[in-house]
Amino acid sequence: MANQVVAHFLDGRLVKGTSLDVVPGKPDCHIRTSDQGMVEVQLADLKALYFVKSLAGDSTHEYAIEALAGDPRLAGSKRISLTFKDGERLEALCNRYPPLARTSSCCQWTRLATRFACW
Repeated sequence: MANQVVAHFLDGRLVKGTSLDVVPGKPDCHIRTSDQGMVEVQLADLKALYFVKSLAGDSTHEYAIEALAGDPRLAGSKRISLTFKDGERLEALCNRYPPLARTSSCCQWTRLATRFACW
C-alpha cells in the first residue's frame, strides 16, 4: 500500500505525493506526484518527510503541545523538542530514545536541529 507523504526540503520546496519505498538507512526514495510524475528524493536534502492522512492538509488544525494523561502513545516514549535553523519548532514523541541506530528518525531530526531537548 502506498503512503501519502509530504517532503519538506531544506531550501523550502515541497513535494506531495505517494511513496512505496521509504526505508530507514536508504539514502533516497521516490514520490509519485500528480503533476511531476515520479520524483527521486535524496533524504539528505530534506528537512522532514511527513506521512500524512491527506495531501490537501488542514491549515486550521491546531496541534496539541501536551499529550493528555492516559494517552497510550506515552508508554515507553520520550518527549522531544527540536528547533530548526529556520526557527521552526517541532514537538514530538520518540518511542526509542536514545536511538538504537544512526538511521532512526530521531537521529535524522537532531542532525538538522540547532537546539534539541529530551525529557
